[in-house]
Amino acid sequence: MRYLKALLASAFLFCTPSPAATADCTPAANATPATLKRIIDGDTLLLSDGRRVRLIGIDTPELSRDNRPAEPLAHQARQAAANFLSDKRLLLMTGVQPHDRHGRTLAHIFDAEGNSLEAHLLRLGLGFQLSLPPNLDLRDCLRAAEAHARQTGMGVWSERYFAPREVSSLHPGDGGFGRYRGTVTRAGRNRSGPFIELDATLYLPVSREGLPYFTDWNVNALLGKAVEVRGWLSYRQLNASQKARQFRPFRLYLSHPDNLTPQSTNSVRTP
Repeated sequence: MRYLKALLASAFLFCTPSPAATADCTPAANATPATLKRIIDGDTLLLSDGRRVRLIGIDTPELSRDNRPAEPLAHQARQAAANFLSDKRLLLMTGVQPHDRHGRTLAHIFDAEGNSLEAHLLRLGLGFQLSLPPNLDLRDCLRAAEAHARQTGMGVWSERYFAPREVSSLHPGDGGFGRYRGTVTRAGRNRSGPFIELDATLYLPVSREGLPYFTDWNVNALLGKAVEVRGWLSYRQLNASQKARQFRPFRLYLSHPDNLTPQSTNSVRTP
């Protein structure tokens, strides 16, 4: 299946639905009942059996930690999740990849009636949708939920704090989840796969899990184009040898074409 094509006029990208994606956010037959112990934050739960669950397909604003203040709407996201699961009963639909590198269970969460917690939070504008292979089962409906909030200016879509960050404004030590935008100044392929660079500052390689979704990617068609990406940014201090080899101080792995879009001038509404 062709997941990515370059548009002839604009060289922007789009992708076709995943075969596994469903039209609505409903639990699969293999979803299992569980009981909530407490809400840790908007996208992380603790179950009564001790499992720590990270929601699939969404990233919500961060609560205070490591001497950093809470992000706007972080407490609202946690409270919305608590209200949604107020009777503590839930259904758990574990991802194709069942655990993350921290040992947390990766899953979609539904209330006892089968309503999606992730879709609920996204429709309220209390998080951003992410497509992270191989856990793409509810990708289509979660993207639709985010689109609704974006079109109506809900939550993060009317909060200036969450506006896309210009790559040219990044400083040493910056990192974490966010949306970033800039101009493609370099593109190519190396031993690991295709990559692009924004403003000669941000290196965007395709992740190992994402490679099957970028098989038709014409990276050279993006040169000079303005794009927006979302994901987890990391900073690395470069030595002289790395600088000589044109390494970039910032890196963000592209895991799916959904996470790279044309730059929009209306990404965040003015409150």
